[in-house]
Amino acid sequence: LMRNVRKRKRELGYFYQEYKVFIIAIFLIILVIVGINGYNYLKVKFRVYQQNEFVGDNPYINIKNSYLINENNKSFIVINYEIYRYGKRDRLDVNSMVLDIDNKEYFPNRNICHNFDYLGNCYKKQYVGDKVNSYILVYEIESFSEKNSYLLYKESYDNSFKVRLKVEKL
Repeated sequence: LMRNVRKRKRELGYFYQEYKVFIIAIFLIILVIVGINGYNYLKVKFRVYQQNEFVGDNPYINIKNSYLINENNKSFIVINYEIYRYGKRDRLDVNSMVLDIDNKEYFPNRNICHNFDYLGNCYKKQYVGDKVNSYILVYEIESFSEKNSYLLYKESYDNSFKVRLKVEKL
């Protein structure tokens, strides 16, 4: 048994000595490919976008405007966005789009979206394709302060993004 182990080790050493250049070249190519993919993944995952900037590696959403509206002693943030999917027909999961206001999370309320039709159309699980479509999201918030940080983000397997909002009062 030990003789076989020593023989395999010796043969592996001979193989490495003979093909050292090719082994190192293949290892470096694999390392470069993994490094580039890792860098691109981290660059897209942790980047914070601004309003009016297409988001992601395969750009598909653009936050155009965000508004603060006070109605009936309640505060709402309405986000107007454009969306398209190049070469792919898909639906957007709006429930995974979270509004973070100083580490407090708010989720879109599609039941009150129709109250703000004058700002845009509500997204009702329509298919998104190659044509640019404009929709709104409505978030009911507790209070508004200009000092707060407003960040819209979505975490998912294929599309993650963070957008810093500049909220305007209407």
